[in-house]
Amino acid sequence: PVVQNVSRSLAGDNREVDRLPQLNTSVHHRLYYPTNFVSSYDYPLIVWLHSQGSSEYEIDSVMNALSDQNYLAVAPRANRRCKSKSRIFKWGENILDYAFAEDVVWECIESALDNLPVRSDRIFLAGFGHSGTIAQWIGWQSPDSVAGVVSLSGPMPSLVGSMTQWKSIKELPVLFAQRKGATICSDADLSYAMQTAHRSSLSYRFLQLRS
Repeated sequence: PVVQNVSRSLAGDNREVDRLPQLNTSVHHRLYYPTNFVSSYDYPLIVWLHSQGSSEYEIDSVMNALSDQNYLAVAPRANRRCKSKSRIFKWGENILDYAFAEDVVWECIESALDNLPVRSDRIFLAGFGHSGTIAQWIGWQSPDSVAGVVSLSGPMPSLVGSMTQWKSIKELPVLFAQRKGATICSDADLSYAMQTAHRSSLSYRFLQLRS
């Protein structure tokens, strides 16, 4: 399969792009290189799970809004095509879909550690909506291997057995952001997450944005 490995900051110069380190993986993904990329500097890595009805190209706008200098980032492509002739995708919602997301995320991370200047102790998972839920779930499965999770409008995972490693999960920092009155992650979803985090002593930080 064709794999997308294009630098946002250097996309206008194909010769420069060709000289940048790439991931050695068959996973469809898009890499984001910071402006003035320095190969001798170990960067934090953000793994962005793109929104439903979007694609790995979403990483460009996300990182432009966050920081164009301080992070390397990678966005794997979701497993379900929204329409047969479109290039937009979504993440499925059953346990096999979650397992697929976990596999592609870790394949990207492992390849990044092998091929890019990445700090192994500064790997963050992030996503919006259902993708934020999956990011939390993946973090829960390997809490000792990621530095933190950011879930933007993503309800807390509710799959049976999600918190089997709850003792280790307690140490995983998670930023859980929700907009008051929203439907994609409702006030009830926020209340449930806060109660669960309190009951299980999770390291969640909650942020409710006002409309």
